Amino acid sequence: MKLLIAFFKDKTREISLYAGTVGIFIVVAFLYNIRMDALKYALLLVILWLLLYVITEYHRFRKKHLLLERFKKSTQECTKELPECRNLLELDYQELLGIFDEKILELKSEARIKGQDLSDYYGMWVHQIKTPIAAMHILL
Repeated sequence: MKLLIAFFKDKTREISLYAGTVGIFIVVAFLYNIRMDALKYALLLVILWLLLYVITEYHRFRKKHLLLERFKKSTQECTKELPECRNLLELDYQELLGIFDEKILELKSEARIKGQDLSDYYGMWVHQIKTPIAAMHILL
C-alpha cells in the first residue's frame, strides 16, 4: 500500500494534467451542447486509457523499486544491473552511482593494501625481535 501511495505522489503532476485536460473537454462539450452520450463514450475511452497508463507505469515503478531495494541489501557493485534509463536525470544518477562504486572499490583496495603492509611490518618486527630475545636468554 505504501508503494502505491508513493507511486501516486510521484505521478500527481501527470495525473492532474490529464484530469485537467479531460475537464476542459467536458466544459467545452457542455458549453457547445454536444450530446452527452458521445461525451460519456469519449470519457470512458479516456478513463480506460488513463487506467492502462497508470497500470503500466505502476508496474515499471514497482519493478524499479524492488530492484533498488535488492541493491540496498547487497554489498556488491550494482551499477551494471540497473534498469535502463528513461530520461537524462536517471542517466545522471546512474553515472553518479558508477563514480561512487569506483571510489568505494578504490578505498577498499587501499584499505586492503594498508592492512597487508601493516601485517607484513608486524610479522617482520616479530621475526627481528626474536633474535635479541633468544640471545638474552642464552646470556642469562
